[in-house]
Amino acid sequence: MPTTSATGRQSSPPVGCRGLTLIELILVMALALMVMALAAPRLDAFSRRSVLRSQADAVLAMLRAARDRSAAEGNAYRLAVDGRAGQCTLLWWQEGVLVPVDRPGPPPLELPAGVRIELTRLDGQVGEAWIDVQPTGAVTPARITLRDGRGHVMVLVARTPLEPFRVREADGEDPP
Repeated sequence: MPTTSATGRQSSPPVGCRGLTLIELILVMALALMVMALAAPRLDAFSRRSVLRSQADAVLAMLRAARDRSAAEGNAYRLAVDGRAGQCTLLWWQEGVLVPVDRPGPPPLELPAGVRIELTRLDGQVGEAWIDVQPTGAVTPARITLRDGRGHVMVLVARTPLEPFRVREADGEDPP
């Protein structure tokens, strides 16, 4: 239906344009809510995995820093893993004594609540919770397992002294 403006001209709405009814808006909102409800659990699992992955990357960065520094300085380094405290500390040999790295370098890593860390040495040593890094690039073969409370698992593993550590994801159980 044409309308009259203040100038006296008649105008009509464009052909094919009409507004949405309240029912249509409610249906669109209900559909959007259903999609979000389906996606929310997956986003939660993704965010928990990303926290675990970032912690695994931080441990890997410490190991790489130890390897780089050891080769550059000709001095052995050690990554000490304290599963009870949920902490990793990078140490170096100074005059025959292991001391924490106090110069620019990675600070001790404290894992967030709910994330556990465990070190398994693959060289037959039992109960030793550290990885030595030699100036030659050799490392203690080991598996570092990070777990959260929901069954997500990240594993850093170096099977031989000259193999670099790699991160692997395995939900529910450790990979071989």
